[in-house]
Amino acid sequence: MTQHSQWIAYTDGASRGNPGKAAYAFVLLGPGGEVYQEAECLGTQTNNQAEYAALLNALRRAAELGISALEIRSDSELMVKQMMGIYQVKNADLRDLFLEAKRAAATLSGPISYVHVRREANKLADSLCNDALDGKPRSRPNPGEAAREMQTLPTAAFAAASVYPAGLLQTLETALGEVRSGAPLTTEGLARRLAPYLKPGP
Repeated sequence: MTQHSQWIAYTDGASRGNPGKAAYAFVLLGPGGEVYQEAECLGTQTNNQAEYAALLNALRRAAELGISALEIRSDSELMVKQMMGIYQVKNADLRDLFLEAKRAAATLSGPISYVHVRREANKLADSLCNDALDGKPRSRPNPGEAAREMQTLPTAAFAAASVYPAGLLQTLETALGEVRSGAPLTTEGLARRLAPYLKPGP
C-alpha cells in the first residue's frame, strides 16, 4: 500500500426515525485503485450521530490500515463544516463525537481535508448504509487481516480495483444496488453509465 499518498473516504450515516434505527458506512479508495468498504448498524441514534459514526470509523480504519493522507467526502454539510471549523458544535452529544473524530484524525500523519458533496456523488456509501439498515450488512473484516490482504494477496474487490478504475466499480455497485431495490435497469441505461470507462475498439 502506498504510504503518504492521499486516499479518499466516502462516508454516510442514516437514521430511520431520527432518532431511530441507524447505521453507518464508508468506502476508502486508494491512489492505486485499492478499495476498502465497511457498514454496520448502530442501534438507535440520530442522523447526525450516525454521520459522525461513519467519519469516526473511517478515520480509525484508515489509521489501522496505515493510511496517512485522507480526503473525507460526505453529503452531511453540518458534519463537514463542523470539522472544518466553520460551524460551531452546539449539541452536547455531537460535541463528544466531534472531539473523538478530531482525536482520531490526529493519529494520521498526513494532511486530512473535508469536502461536502451532493448525495448523488455519495451513492456507494449510501447504498452500503441502506443495506445495513435493511439487515444486509457487508462483512466487516479484521483490520489486521485487511491490511495483510491489501499488502499481499488481494481480495476479489481489491484485484478488480487494481485493474479497473474505482469510478467504474462504483458505477456497477450503484447499478446493482438499484436492481436489488427493484428499480428497472435497461441495457441502454447501463451502457450510458459505462460509456465513460469504455474505449472504442481498433
